This record gives sequence, C-alpha cells and structure tokens, in this order.
Amino acid sequence: MNIAVIDLGSNSLRMTISKVHDGKITQIESYKKMVRLSEGASCDNILKDFAVTRTLSALEEFYKIIKNYSCEKVFAVATQAVRAAKNKEDFLNKAKDLGFSFEVISGEEEAYLGFLAVRETFNMDCAIVLDIGGGSAEFVLVKGGNAQAFASLPLGAVALSEKFKGQPVSKMYKYVTAEISKIPWLDEACFFDIYGIGGTIRTLGKMLNKKAQNERKVHGFEASYKSVSEMFHKIIKTPIEERKKIPGLDEDRIEIIHGGIMPLKVLMDILSSKSLHISVYGLREGVLIAKRDEIL
Repeated sequence: MNIAVIDLGSNSLRMTISKVHDGKITQIESYKKMVRLSEGASCDNILKDFAVTRTLSALEEFYKIIKNYSCEKVFAVATQAVRAAKNKEDFLNKAKDLGFSFEVISGEEEAYLGFLAVRETFNMDCAIVLDIGGGSAEFVLVKGGNAQAFASLPLGAVALSEKFKGQPVSKMYKYVTAEISKIPWLDEACFFDIYGIGGTIRTLGKMLNKKAQNERKVHGFEASYKSVSEMFHKIIKTPIEERKKIPGLDEDRIEIIHGGIMPLKVLMDILSSKSLHISVYGLREGVLIAKRDEIL
C-alpha cells in the first residue's frame, strides 16, 4: 500500500509518498509548497486570510496527488503556526472540508519525532538534535543515544525574521541568546555536537557544499563551527536583494535565512560546539517511524 505523510509548518507544506512492501517502507516521492502560513501572524497569533487561502490551495493539490497514488493511509501533522493560532479551529475545519484531519502536535512531540528520524541514520552518543522550522525551534538532549529532555521555543526562521525586520542583527542575537539560555538542561550539553534538521539546515548544507565546491551529499555532511560562523556572517552582511547571488541559497529563503540560522549560531556559541551534522530526514520520517507498528 501507499502512505502519505504531510507536515504543515509555519513556512512550508511538505508531503512524502511512501510504499509499504514486504515489510519495508520506502519513500517514492516528495512534494513541497512554500505556503508561509504564519505570515503576518507573529504579532497577534491570528492566521491571516491570504495565508490560509494559499495553504488550502496547496492542500487541494496534495489531495489530488494522494488520490492519484491511491494512498490507503494519510498522516497529517501541524506544528507551530497552527498550534499557536487563536483561530486554529477555523483553519482545521476548512482543512477537514478538503479531506485532511490534521493532528496538531506539541513542541515536545515535534522534537521527539525529529529525534527518531535522526537516530535512524546517525550513531549518536551525546548530542543535541536541533530542528529549525519556520515558527519554532526544537531542541533534544541526547545522552547514550537516547532522548533525555526536550525544549521547543518560538525561534523559527519566519518568526524571527518578521519580529526583527529592519532591526540590527545584534538585537536578534541578544534576544535568541536570552531565550535559549533559559533551557534548564542546557548546561549538561557543553561541547556536544549538533545534529540539525529542517529546511534551514538543509539549505545551509547546500550553501556550504557550494562554497567548498564539492558535490558531497547534504545528508551526513559535517560542518565545522568555523564554516557555520563564516556563512552566518556572510549572510548577515549581504543585503537581502543581493543574497540571491549566494550559491545554494533557495530564492524562497532569501528573506528569512538569517533568522533561520540564528538559533544554530547561538546554540553553537553557548555550548562551544565544534561540529554540525546535517540530516535531510526529519519530522515526516519521524512520523513514519512512530507509526511503523501500525503500518506494518
């Protein structure tokens, strides 16, 4: 049978189609729509009509794809943009009218699902798993290969870029440092490597690949603190209208990439982390892992 997994974030709507055969789950297709559901919602936590319309239109396209693949199961999860919205019930009802029953997951659930995806392909011992989305960032403390503690903060790429639009980057850095420093278990993770997931992290991997002029796979790419820091400073020093010239930077992330990388840069600074390990697998793969018994 075929299975669809949909992840509705603050910035993007993503879907994977996977086939179940002979006890194995294999991804056969993936789709992405940049819907910016949280656009304009950072001040009052109300999803705006234009963003909702854009998202529902993308869902209609996904529904046709699901039907085309005759998917027997559809798992749809929504994250920060929906869980923080005051008008989320109205949005969820409109999505339901289109055939989608979204599960609005908590920040801790989102963090754990991301951890499951990373653990599937990386041999971690002591580390931090960091998932930077559009509306929030999730942090997982890993010790002995197991998740020990979680945190979810509204420090996503879209949220930060909107909040500090037109303001000095130093002000954003100070704010993010103060927020991340509140994580109660953070002092247990000094010098730990970071395992990063999410669109910002994948984009950073592509930019670092282009800078190094190599064709290494983004998944499994290990970036030093120095290379992350240099790319971060290059981005914040480059005017938004000039960023499209940076190799590897997707056009739809030009205006938000500095806000996206900020939590990573701050975290590495606070913990004196030496390396970032990039995973292209994240929430959607985590959902499949969590549902594995139900599927198989």
